[in-house]
Amino acid sequence: MSLHCIVTDCADPNTETTRLAEYGVLCGYHWTWLNRDLADCAELVENIRHETVPSSSPKADGMPRAGKADPPAPINLDAVDVADEIYTTLRIACDATAHPIQQPPPVETVWAAQGYTQGLPAYTQPEDAGRKTRSLVSWLRRHLREISELPDIADLAEQLRAVIPTAKARWPITDRERHFPGGKCRNCARLNLWMRPPEQFEEPALVSCRSCGYIAHDFEKRTA
Repeated sequence: MSLHCIVTDCADPNTETTRLAEYGVLCGYHWTWLNRDLADCAELVENIRHETVPSSSPKADGMPRAGKADPPAPINLDAVDVADEIYTTLRIACDATAHPIQQPPPVETVWAAQGYTQGLPAYTQPEDAGRKTRSLVSWLRRHLREISELPDIADLAEQLRAVIPTAKARWPITDRERHFPGGKCRNCARLNLWMRPPEQFEEPALVSCRSCGYIAHDFEKRTA
């Protein structure tokens, strides 16, 4: 077992030395970012896939044109590629780690092994793409402690970190209540904190626990 984080170029900016491994072969920094990136994957893939659904351009006057059909809007191929990259990264991670940890892989991995396309099929609707991605993410997060002992987790962390921030900047996720990964409730100690965006400008976000109902009024101060 490595005493240091095995993610490429992992170094503490203050000491310029490789950070110590705290979660299997990952340091606390990359463990946190991996959890955050995993938490965004399904919603992000669904959001991106909305860009791949062709639609007809609306007519200026709203009236039909006799004998002429409007061509569909072109598919955003960049969106197709990015959504497929995220999905395939997750699927390969599940496939690579299922046998070492002696767990049955998610059904999406089984389909891929039987000859299905590695990415999302072209006809996949956004909601279905989100559901398929969420299945892979759920499997990985359920077994993350076991997977953290394997070198494969470093590849997963690096690959997601390379694509998720850019994808989120290009296709922003709509603000809505979301799970806060790694956030432990001060009252019941469960990892079930959810953050609700502020309803008005300059209002604080509301962070509450869905397990016990505790409201973390000082959450922003504790995480600053």
